[in-house]
Amino acid sequence: MIKQGNRKSDISLTLEESSSSLQFGYSIAEAFPNKINNITTVTKTSSHLEGVVLEQVTSRKVNSSKAQKLINPVTRLNPILRPYDLEDTNVVVEQGVDNCISLNLDTLQCFESVELQYEELGVVFSNCIAIQPSNPAFPTERGVTVLMGAPKSGFLEASFVRPVNVVNLRVTSSQRLIMSAYNRDRQVIAHDVLPGANLANTDSIIPPNALLSLKAQEIYSISLCAFDGQFTIDKFEFSCD
Repeated sequence: MIKQGNRKSDISLTLEESSSSLQFGYSIAEAFPNKINNITTVTKTSSHLEGVVLEQVTSRKVNSSKAQKLINPVTRLNPILRPYDLEDTNVVVEQGVDNCISLNLDTLQCFESVELQYEELGVVFSNCIAIQPSNPAFPTERGVTVLMGAPKSGFLEASFVRPVNVVNLRVTSSQRLIMSAYNRDRQVIAHDVLPGANLANTDSIIPPNALLSLKAQEIYSISLCAFDGQFTIDKFEFSCD
């Protein structure tokens, strides 16, 4: 993220102003993963004094809970969306091609509790963790990381920072599953159903990673319920169109 400071042009500076103070130009903050529980941030400050550019570099470590706020939200988009497909990506809800946002789940650590990691992209999760399935019954369609309802088994909820109109998920479940969409007043406005289990290597007629889709005006939140079963989400996409 680049923060542009207020700076007078060199032409407008008087000799007294130039000699008595430095004119700060910009500050750039970058975040680099260090250890699992820490991230190192590097801040570069550029200063201008009579045509001479001075640069100061400082670094510090922050806890991983704060690190989520520092990581460029573009990295949390699915890799199929290229950086130049995004517009005005400055810690706001990111918009890609056709206003569709596809979350990159592989930025998550295995067994990481998922809540605010994608808030800057427009969605907040509850009762959700990231896993890298070792059970072949829950295959991944792309990448290695999926979402799962936990610690409460068979349930997951997602709330949107701004209401959306379309939500698409790829789901593998051990039980019948219902995905519901809610409006501002917590009333159900749409739902989609996975009629039965679709685990891999079983006799299920439904393939794993089945597509579930919700379309309605102003979806404020969604929930997935598998009635105490287990399910994984391999793709999570939403849009305003």
